[in-house]
Amino acid sequence: MWHDVGLMSDRLLIGVELTQHCNLRCVHCLRADTRTRGELDLELFERILEQAHAYGEPHLAFTGGEPLLHSRLLALLERLRAHRLTAGLVTNGLAFPLLAPELERFRDVLPAIAFSLDGASEATHDRLRGRGTFRRALFAIALARHRGFGVTVQMAVNRHNRAELQRMPALCADLGAQALYVTHTQPTRALYAAGLQLDPDAWRAVDRKSV
Repeated sequence: MWHDVGLMSDRLLIGVELTQHCNLRCVHCLRADTRTRGELDLELFERILEQAHAYGEPHLAFTGGEPLLHSRLLALLERLRAHRLTAGLVTNGLAFPLLAPELERFRDVLPAIAFSLDGASEATHDRLRGRGTFRRALFAIALARHRGFGVTVQMAVNRHNRAELQRMPALCADLGAQALYVTHTQPTRALYAAGLQLDPDAWRAVDRKSV
């Protein structure tokens, strides 16, 4: 599977869940509480940054929910800059166009953005994430590149989209993405109910094709 290992930092990676809220209800999501508005407060984030320095210069990974929905995202990035640390985030892309002008000011601390694409076709991706989300994700990726961000793509593989795995590298290359990361879909009750969970043998086959 096509990827660019040069993007993988050798620094410690610290995952930070910014919010539990999300603007999508994806079939395969491991979250069951995405309608909540719970989010990380600035005081706790400041403590995380202070303690992070004990590990040198770690890189933070912002997750959610949808991290772009944090009500004080720009303030978080200001604090990140004050501590001279960097971060990346994974997004579905829906909120990116509205925030892009403000986020561009933080390219020094947010140099790359990962976009979730769960299929090489509109039909496959939209079945998992909702109608219209594929085109909106592609637009967000193009806009991110235009704004000077590095772009990567993350695909969560399941029974529905597995057949398109081999088509993803070509799509990512066409989009100008610097890397494609293939991830396991977390086994949830909803995933099993939808008949999307891969069995262990199928996962091993996916892993062999992803290296």
